[in-house]
Amino acid sequence: MLDFLNSLSFISGGFIIALLSLVLTYFFQTKNNLYKILFSILIALLTSKTLYWFPCLLDNLSCTEQSNWEMVFVLPWFIIGFLTSILFQLIRDKYKKV
Repeated sequence: MLDFLNSLSFISGGFIIALLSLVLTYFFQTKNNLYKILFSILIALLTSKTLYWFPCLLDNLSCTEQSNWEMVFVLPWFIIGFLTSILFQLIRDKYKKV
């Protein structure tokens, strides 16, 4: 598992974040618009931070150098996850009303 996580590129990590955000958004459906936005932010933040820090947690190493690069990876992955969640909810709500 650790080798797989270390072999991920920036783009493949974005695809994993998008897929995880899509699945989690599907399971945590709500009708309130405020909760939809809050869940999208929370899901995107948790998935991107978890994917970034998971190799350090598995390897039990001090990851001081990795903390310097956190925003370079986490911010774009967060945006990808957030947009995926919001777009999925908008599409689902549009076709649910029909």
